[in-house]
Amino acid sequence: MTKKKKIAAYFRRSTNDNKQTHSLERQRKALDNWLKANPDYELLEEFVFEEMGKSADDCVTRPVFNRLLEIVKSESCPFEGIFCSAIDRWCRGNVLKAESVVFPLVENEIELITPEKVFAW
Repeated sequence: MTKKKKIAAYFRRSTNDNKQTHSLERQRKALDNWLKANPDYELLEEFVFEEMGKSADDCVTRPVFNRLLEIVKSESCPFEGIFCSAIDRWCRGNVLKAESVVFPLVENEIELITPEKVFAW
């Protein structure tokens, strides 16, 4: 039996607007479907991060996202990948901004996983 890769998940809803109430549900459903199709991965439930009312354009004011990146940078990061239902849930904007939110993953060999692709470094 092969060892399953342990992953975290990051879900983000851009606004607190009630019109987006199903956004987190859709993101969780994408994760559930992805895990069913990829049995070599296992979700660590205690590392499911949800952020409400935060734009991907501004990494500074995303405390949940920043806490996740701090875990990635720590020497005791318990997971090998992070699921995000779409790349725009992770980050948006220019290359310099993307570098600041992707480089910690690259440096610590943490996969960024979307339903379409696993970004492994």
